[in-house]
Amino acid sequence: MEIELEPSYSIGKWKIWASARYYSRQYVNITNSLYFKPRWETFAGLQFNLNDKVGFGVDVVNFLNQTGASAGIQAASLATDASAFRNYLTSGTYIRPFTLEFSTSLRF
Repeated sequence: MEIELEPSYSIGKWKIWASARYYSRQYVNITNSLYFKPRWETFAGLQFNLNDKVGFGVDVVNFLNQTGASAGIQAASLATDASAFRNYLTSGTYIRPFTLEFSTSLRF
């Protein structure tokens, strides 16, 4: 299950927005004995438009500083005993760390 919340507000030349995604437990095999823990992914930003041509912004990635992974274990798709996959090395996608990103936009 995935739940996504994306409020956005504009006041004059300012815009503030946020995005929060919740991923419930993600199963990686048919018997649902292997899974990834639930996690949040969070983003937010503030933008200021100086005029029609120039804008500034700051974005915050992972402001709750959550950790977690998302992937699949191909060999596990038909597995019925999860014990064989304890300490099993795999690759996947991990939540980006807490970062601040500053931007300037120029429109021609």
